[in-house]
Amino acid sequence: MADLENKDKTKKRRGRWKPGESGNPGGRPAVAKEIRELARQYTDVAIEALRSIALSGKNESARVAAAQALLDRGYGKPKQGLEVSGADGGPIEVSTADLVAKARALVAQVDKHTP
Repeated sequence: MADLENKDKTKKRRGRWKPGESGNPGGRPAVAKEIRELARQYTDVAIEALRSIALSGKNESARVAAAQALLDRGYGKPKQGLEVSGADGGPIEVSTADLVAKARALVAQVDKHTP
């Protein structure tokens, strides 16, 4: 109960946290780590189940999903490309003056919130 009272005191109006404060200062609970460790004890069983489904699952979608899961775990998920371009697909054009103005605005924001 005391934790809830402390959280309410650190919140700003409209439910937002003050800069530099967290709603979860202790991080993830230790229980999540314990559950992860327990689940990892069944890795061999899970991989065998996926292998079995990939080879002889009842339908194609189950076989594909199992095969994809095996590949993702063995090789990692494929990286997704991201194309960034300016207006009408052209290059992004930014002037030095624009960058300096944005940097100054950011510094002013930080200064405004720094005690």
